[in-house]
Amino acid sequence: MIKKSYNEKKYSTRNPVKRYLLNMFYKKILRVIYEINPKNILDVGCGEGYMSERIFKQFPDSHITGIDINSEAIKIAKSRCSDVRFQVEDIYAIPFDTNSFDLVICSEVLEHIKDPSIALNEISRVSSKRVLLTVPHEPWFWLLNLLSLNHLYTFGNVPDHINHWTVKKFSNFICSKLNIVEVKLSLPWIIAHGENKKNTDDKYPK
Repeated sequence: MIKKSYNEKKYSTRNPVKRYLLNMFYKKILRVIYEINPKNILDVGCGEGYMSERIFKQFPDSHITGIDINSEAIKIAKSRCSDVRFQVEDIYAIPFDTNSFDLVICSEVLEHIKDPSIALNEISRVSSKRVLLTVPHEPWFWLLNLLSLNHLYTFGNVPDHINHWTVKKFSNFICSKLNIVEVKLSLPWIIAHGENKKNTDDKYPK
């Protein structure tokens, strides 16, 4: 029997509460994307392609590219959605020109990596308009894990989550590179989107 990844378990859950929370999470993300109306989208840290696939179904006229460092996850993503371009790439060295994408999405990735600042630099660099970021909202993410009897030995923390954010802490982190448009909550996640600071500074010179 093939062992499912953490993402595969999460997105295929039959738990009605978890499914409800995931559906609300996706609805809020898709609403933001609808408001931005991007023509080309980059999904950074796309994993097995769950987010990319959902976006394509709602925005079939957009050109979507998904990248991830995990080659096995990319294989699964390609099998899930052949209409999205998936490739193995490093978040610390995104191989696209500056301002290549109308929207760059990075969902549930920054909590896993050792240097999120370098990643944010690259994410903002390749965005010509907007950036959409999501991370677990602490301590609510821990609490929900404990209530569902998950990760009890780490007090609710997923072991490979090495960065932990409250709304204030995450807002302070991203404002170095982005002019924040909105930060909203979708239990147990933070959803933030903003404009590339360099691009807005160019539009409105001092």
